Amino acid sequence: MKLLLDVGNSRIKWALADGRGLQPMQAAAYSREQFSSWCNDHLTALPVPDAVRVANVAGDTIAGALDQWCHEHWRLIPEYAITAREAGGVRNGYDNISEMGIDRWLAMVGGPAARVQSPCVS
Repeated sequence: MKLLLDVGNSRIKWALADGRGLQPMQAAAYSREQFSSWCNDHLTALPVPDAVRVANVAGDTIAGALDQWCHEHWRLIPEYAITAREAGGVRNGYDNISEMGIDRWLAMVGGPAARVQSPCVS
């Protein structure tokens, strides 16, 4: 089972994915100052996942805190999605591909826009 996390600047959405598919998504607000408490309140009730996959727009401080929490509680290090030059038939047109937010990149690669042969965003 994989834990999928979408870490925004003020809310986190998460769902578990297993062999049967994606379980219902959940969401909750968090504060940067109380991030470990948020993890304790929301993640400890979950079954221990095999992997943690993350889309993170909240920055390195939150990523580091999540890394530490997951390692201490589950002996796992999360895997973070990153933008690429190309994926899933979509080409990233940014000169500096890391400037595109991972949330936008994943939406384009995973969404219906990835199935057409024209620009998703121009």
